[in-house]
Amino acid sequence: MMGRSKARLVAIASMFLLAPQAVAAASPFIEHTIVGPRLPIGGGDITRVGSATVLVTDVEQPADLEFCTFLPGSTPRLVLRRSTDRGATWTAGDVLSSPGASSVGLSALASAGARADLVWIEDGTLRYRRSSDAGLTWTAPSTLLSTVSSVRQIELLHAGSQVVVSRLVASTNRIALRISSDNGASFGPVVRGPQVAAGGLHAMSLAGTTLFLAYRDSTGRLRVRASLDGGATFPRNRPVAYVRSSGAFGLASSPSVAIVAYVARSDFTRLLIRRSLDHGLSWLPAHVVIDLPGTLENLAQVSISRDPRTGKWTIFAETEGGSTLYETESVDGGVHWSARQRVMVDDDPSALYGGISSGGIPIVLIDHPRSLGCETYVETWRRP
Repeated sequence: MMGRSKARLVAIASMFLLAPQAVAAASPFIEHTIVGPRLPIGGGDITRVGSATVLVTDVEQPADLEFCTFLPGSTPRLVLRRSTDRGATWTAGDVLSSPGASSVGLSALASAGARADLVWIEDGTLRYRRSSDAGLTWTAPSTLLSTVSSVRQIELLHAGSQVVVSRLVASTNRIALRISSDNGASFGPVVRGPQVAAGGLHAMSLAGTTLFLAYRDSTGRLRVRASLDGGATFPRNRPVAYVRSSGAFGLASSPSVAIVAYVARSDFTRLLIRRSLDHGLSWLPAHVVIDLPGTLENLAQVSISRDPRTGKWTIFAETEGGSTLYETESVDGGVHWSARQRVMVDDDPSALYGGISSGGIPIVLIDHPRSLGCETYVETWRRP
């Protein structure tokens, strides 16, 4: 699901508290429209690259918005846009899918240093491109899998020289991985991963050679498996906590800390985290980082990320129906979290693609309708 100027930090004693606090009345976040109006297809993602560059993807197709139909003879395209000022301005976009592709689906971005990676589904194949200059230029597309079908989710990670691609097949509810140890120049064979609950999703995080994989099993229990060899094997399988049936959770890690964020099973207005300091062998007790007491808002989507340059952890959580989006952050490895901020409130439901922090600036990517019509806008919201 799915990237900074230097933010001034106030003392931890005054800004970061153990218990979640009331949200401020006005949002400090600024909206930036990247593209729109357009008919929604979905499949977008966001990542940071280097010190100030942010990349986003979106699947787009020429359309007649008056009649809510795609133009005859048009085809979908995977479009990538770059920002070199931490999301303040954006390029017009480059088409990275193959010319003449008849179908383009899910996409995922990842980065390590100035390197960037992109995977997407195109005409029933899993395609891959990489960049060594922060997304300015890209290699020619290569095919990681020549036949893919009924894929519900794809994820992409890059740390050091390790690149990990995962896909979740809807027909089998099985996760499968492909792993590169040379920055994406070549990939090993398919690694069979665990099976998730019917209709479930998964989340991954990579720090060094430790790959964390979170998913709901058939009992509804959230499990995090840790692989110390970058995904080749998964010797540890420890249950973490129960989660609601929608499977709202996220996962991020550093070389010393892994954090899983999830919606409480019995109270959907609360977002909790648990931390592991020993590569997933054990998990510290849960504590609440977002709480919406006395409201009718149920949290339904979660994104958590860590900025390797600043060490800041950022969580975005969206309510059911996508009408309200909240943010909270930590600068001490998840021990303390800031008072939650309301990013946006809107009667039109939005879809959360992902969130990051770039140079201390939190940025979230959403697909956002603005009227009763069929069109939507791809937007980022960032705090200056």
